[in-house]
Amino acid sequence: MIIFTCQEAWDLHLKGASENPKWMEDSKQISEELPISKRELFGLLVLARIANKLSKSEDWYVGYDPTASEPNDGFISDATNRIDIEHKLVPQMTPQDVLCAIISTYEKYAAKGDGYGNNRTLIIYANKASKGQARISDLGEKIKESSCPFDSVILVAAASIKQDINTVVIHATEHYPKKGMAQVDLNMTDGSSTVSFSDLESLQELVNKKVK
Repeated sequence: MIIFTCQEAWDLHLKGASENPKWMEDSKQISEELPISKRELFGLLVLARIANKLSKSEDWYVGYDPTASEPNDGFISDATNRIDIEHKLVPQMTPQDVLCAIISTYEKYAAKGDGYGNNRTLIIYANKASKGQARISDLGEKIKESSCPFDSVILVAAASIKQDINTVVIHATEHYPKKGMAQVDLNMTDGSSTVSFSDLESLQELVNKKVK
């Protein structure tokens, strides 16, 4: 079992990653001991930072469990609750409009059924700007049309860059089982962040279990 605080994950494996313009689309494993990509570790860090904001603590950390069943893309935990994550990417060079590609990506992996998605949160990264050929709300509507095998479905995307150039504004939007959005302002130089707001309802409910 490998675990890191959010800052440790940044300092050990993500610092300097953005110097490579293709790092988000690089699926290369970090190491033999940590066989997930930097993009996947980045997604764990973002979600753990949001969980810490919701819990008003620094209890949530990121990790990788080699004994977990596949697909095994790491987890976040506060030592009481654990969320296993499955990560998928909409690449920059996809021929589809990004919103259509997000829906297609969800459909492809939801079709694998409960054995694939059970007890996992699906994170879809959008690495391409949208031309608006589909409404983002269409993803939620698509999920409602059939049984979703995932515990939760969250879309993560960079929304903008702040004036200091180093800080990326990241939006995490929940589409299932509930609705909500969080904003993480992440400094790509030192890994520090501010969660400007968060109303990811499913994550809040999980956090509340421990708070109570």
